[in-house]
Amino acid sequence: MVSSRSAPDDVAPAGRVAGLTVGACLLVSGLAFLVASWDELTCTPPGATCDDVAGTGGAVSLAALAAMVAGGAIVVLTARRPVVASGSSAWTWGLGTIFAVGVGLVALRLPGHSCPGGVHLTPIFNTCIDGTRRFDATSWVWPKRALFVLGLVVGATVMRSPWRVWLTAPIAAVAWFVGTGWLLYDTMITGLPQ
Repeated sequence: MVSSRSAPDDVAPAGRVAGLTVGACLLVSGLAFLVASWDELTCTPPGATCDDVAGTGGAVSLAALAAMVAGGAIVVLTARRPVVASGSSAWTWGLGTIFAVGVGLVALRLPGHSCPGGVHLTPIFNTCIDGTRRFDATSWVWPKRALFVLGLVVGATVMRSPWRVWLTAPIAAVAWFVGTGWLLYDTMITGLPQ
């Protein structure tokens, strides 16, 4: 009797490292977001009403669970695939993706405008106010956009190269955890905007 399940496809050593890195990043960050969103989901942040945060906590929790399930599945399925030098290294695309997303999240978290220390920034007009003096804020929009595009380009080229995976996998993981960690800190840990 022949089994209807086919044997798993072969994976190259670089593909295995990339797949395990992508899966671990999704699994760990999903768990972090799930834990951090628990107080919003259960409506326990101080000073908040349930209508303000429970829906957001639920949406974040569902996305976090999906990331955990996807990450766990990627780790298990990648680890089960036979490693052959001529196997697939397609997971390096995933490595490039988590790098680009991580750098993109960092770019989005950077302020668009800034003022010197001790001077108030009015975000609507992008103006610095120091007592009675007003002046234009320093724009960081162009560097933010350049960082975002650089993350996309490097993720689509250098980071997905199977020849450098021993170097690119940790770099992609660091970019992912810095980007998602900063997002987690700004949104779920310091509190959702009311």
